[in-house]
Amino acid sequence: MSESESEFWDRQEQIYNAEREKRILAAKIRDAFRIMAWQYLQNNPEETNLDERYTQFYSFWSRHRIRSMDYYELMGYTIDKGFFVFQLLLVREIYYGIDNQSC
Repeated sequence: MSESESEFWDRQEQIYNAEREKRILAAKIRDAFRIMAWQYLQNNPEETNLDERYTQFYSFWSRHRIRSMDYYELMGYTIDKGFFVFQLLLVREIYYGIDNQSC
């Protein structure tokens, strides 16, 4: 393999890894919004029991547009809602009890 071929494949790997990191971060941001939405519903009880609230929540969440947003759309959505990415990652850390190295 020539130097230019090697450089090409190295660049392709860098692009793949960057895209992979974006997909991972997007999934974490999406999950943080899901956690906050469920905790809000869970902690603001209505007259329905918890199982019924979860059923309602799942119905709502499964249709929400956030589920189809890509990385860039999620970044805009995050800003529009007044959050920073680090805040959403902290929500996940606290909810799952994970440390910074594993998230």
